[in-house]
Amino acid sequence: MFDRDTLVVGYDTARGEPRGKRAGAGDCVDCGLCVQVCPTGIDIRRGLQLECIACTQCIDACNGVMERIGRPRNLIGYRSLVSLEGLRPARLLRARVVVYAAIMGILAVIFSAALGGRRLMDLQVTHNASELFMTTADGRIGNSFSLHIENRSRTQRSYRVSLEQGDVFELVAGLNPIAVPAISAADTRVFVIPRSGVDVRSAQIGFVLESTDGSEDPLVRNTRYLQPGVRHGG
Repeated sequence: MFDRDTLVVGYDTARGEPRGKRAGAGDCVDCGLCVQVCPTGIDIRRGLQLECIACTQCIDACNGVMERIGRPRNLIGYRSLVSLEGLRPARLLRARVVVYAAIMGILAVIFSAALGGRRLMDLQVTHNASELFMTTADGRIGNSFSLHIENRSRTQRSYRVSLEQGDVFELVAGLNPIAVPAISAADTRVFVIPRSGVDVRSAQIGFVLESTDGSEDPLVRNTRYLQPGVRHGG
């Protein structure tokens, strides 16, 4: 991305040399302020160096000196290498600049589209490994799940959790809806139990997350209902 037409902080050697305050010397009075103010301690008069962070403090310091002694500003300034060497003026509009600008524009459009389509809520569902199964008083076997609910909006939202298979499974939750602060997340534990009279050995469960204010389309995350002694394939 760097070539000889790239603008950099540079010292005009032809104008500044030889240094000094004597008659016949160049515009550089060798005061050393450009080195003193440099955060990385380099001498820009030795040419472009890797340590230069283009902070322009050397430009400001040198311009102050030039104004006090009545000489033109920008002995140190933004220039290209070709202009410093006196070969020709810098070309600001060139092929690589146009290509880089086009690439940056395309990336900006892609990023904006991705950001605009980003969901403001998310749900992660995992089986609770420490308490995978539970048995109700009437012998039904339920599954324990951990839910991780994310609120990516800038306001507090309340979210309701339900099941797509509400006619087959019953959701038991201590708190539902669940309030989640802005730009934050909340974790909760729920149980899923087959409804009475329904014989379920292995089935898909769809957890549905929806905002209570209807600001977002419902979000579905699928997992499986597990039962002891039953082999569950992919």
